Amino acid sequence: MKKGVKIAIIVGAVVLLVGGILGFTIIKDLKQENDLAKEVDKISKMVSTKNYNKEEVNKLLERRIAKGDYKTVEDAVKTYMSDSLKSIEKLESISKDERLAKVLTAENYKKDGPDFKETKKYISDTKKELETVKNEILNALDKEKVKQYIKDKKVDKYYEEFYEKLAFGDEEILKESDKKKFDTAINAFNELLDIQNDVVTFLSTNKGKWEVKGDKVMFYSQSLLTKYNGYLTKLQILSTKVNNL
Repeated sequence: MKKGVKIAIIVGAVVLLVGGILGFTIIKDLKQENDLAKEVDKISKMVSTKNYNKEEVNKLLERRIAKGDYKTVEDAVKTYMSDSLKSIEKLESISKDERLAKVLTAENYKKDGPDFKETKKYISDTKKELETVKNEILNALDKEKVKQYIKDKKVDKYYEEFYEKLAFGDEEILKESDKKKFDTAINAFNELLDIQNDVVTFLSTNKGKWEVKGDKVMFYSQSLLTKYNGYLTKLQILSTKVNNL
């Protein structure tokens, strides 16, 4: 066999070997992409249902199924999802706080009136928490902020784009109409707290001019009763506004 033929055979074998390795690597990478995409989709569908199993979701968010740069992508996208869910859970916790519903009740008037020091502090603290959570959620809905989760990892452009595909899908992260709806809802929540604060401030300013009898508050003048009912009317209007969102 001629020398040139031997070299050609060796080169051909090496090319086949390298091609096989590259082919295996590409297939392995595609499998990781597919598995990771399915994982993210599964989590997204789970959290989209009412009363989802938080324990099961957390297990999926904490586990890692990818390796190498794909694990970096997985770390980034799952951290983003986890942070977003925590912010939503905080907002849910604030809105479902039983104390919030009891602020303007005879029970609270008896317990904390007529100065309402604890109630005023609770309202102030809640407004601060609400503002913090609002900013967290808006950040979670801002494309540039979301991209930062992967940019901090300093991976190749390909993996950044794959992360963005997982995080955003084919649509914008938040439509302008949806953002406006979110802002309106948060503003309404703040307005609710403001009205509650106005009521307890009104009651503390006029202490000695009202009393609680049974489950009702009784005023010693018609003008004070009219003023009090005006606050309740504002709450009814606000409730209708929120229900129409």
